[in-house]
Amino acid sequence: MKKSHGDKLKPSDDVTQMSRKGAIARSRSIDHQLNEEREKREKEIQLLILGGGGSGKTTFMKQLRLHYGDKFPDEERRLWRPHVFQNVVDAFHRIISNMEVLGEEIKSDEGKASAQELNRLYPKMCYQRLLALENGIHASPKKNRDQLLLDLPSEVIKLQKDPGVKASYATRNRYPLRLSEAEEYFLNDFERICAPSYLPTIKDILFLRKPTVGVQEMCLTINSLNYRVIDVAGQKSQRNKWIHFFEGVTAVIFFVSLSGFNEMLEEDSTMNNLRDSLQTFQEMTHNQYLTKTDVMLFLNKHDLFMEKMKRFRLAETFPEFRGHNTPDDALGFIKDEFYRRAPPGKSLYTHVSCAINVDLMKTIIENVLQILVDINLRRTGLM
Repeated sequence: MKKSHGDKLKPSDDVTQMSRKGAIARSRSIDHQLNEEREKREKEIQLLILGGGGSGKTTFMKQLRLHYGDKFPDEERRLWRPHVFQNVVDAFHRIISNMEVLGEEIKSDEGKASAQELNRLYPKMCYQRLLALENGIHASPKKNRDQLLLDLPSEVIKLQKDPGVKASYATRNRYPLRLSEAEEYFLNDFERICAPSYLPTIKDILFLRKPTVGVQEMCLTINSLNYRVIDVAGQKSQRNKWIHFFEGVTAVIFFVSLSGFNEMLEEDSTMNNLRDSLQTFQEMTHNQYLTKTDVMLFLNKHDLFMEKMKRFRLAETFPEFRGHNTPDDALGFIKDEFYRRAPPGKSLYTHVSCAINVDLMKTIIENVLQILVDINLRRTGLM
């Protein structure tokens, strides 16, 4: 018997109809969420920056901010003053250490007193002590590292005037404990940094050495794509944190210090810097979570590498090198050593860089961004 239009639906019919509507609504909601998640993945690129300490990772992050971020406004640049002063203090500690090793003396009584006071008030900052201070271990409740250096210490200014220190620094190429690029840069511009009105320039910030402790993250939006860039500390004791960021990453940039071919690690004086990078690169590229992840290899500090090749022989620390001691032959050998350690068929994009060079890095970063867009399109099935 057919129902007339005036017949009412039974309660069971109401429940069935509501259930169907609910199922349709849930299905649409799930589809909507999936579409949103897919669109989010298509628009988000996760970039992981890895490499040993001092290889240039943090400088690359600064270049990203300079070209695509807030360009370091004046109010923030003031906050970099203590870190510049710490680089200068570290430089004088290193000069004094080298003078002791070489049997050289501080000439003036005022200079000798200043050296003692510098050691007492601003002890040498090794990486382990920096890590402890950053984590709040053994830190003074009244003064932390940055508060101590709101101004350049007078002890440093007195030491800089000492004839013995001046003579030693003039022949610093003999130093067994080399000064970092940042330390030399700031010492060569000492008078400007001493000025009471000193405000770090963009170039100062790029040169400045401040080891990454833990994880630094930066988010940028470039051409409608969201970039999440992660810089993880590169010292050997910190590398156990790397694996936590491997899964889901779009690409990895691995930084290498080319000039480290004849240097030992700061945190391990028995390990050659470049050999450590080769070993770490091999372990990283063979990790199970990165088997399908593209890797960009940045052979950085090319400017320092070129200078060093004039004074040192690559074969002295890499006897397996059989080429001429020229930058081209040496660079070709180093590239081959990295490619030889990567898994067969691994996608590698190589850039020879100088992370402090603004114009060069602008071009390289543009190239990197295009590669990342192509990788992301391929990963999301749109290419």
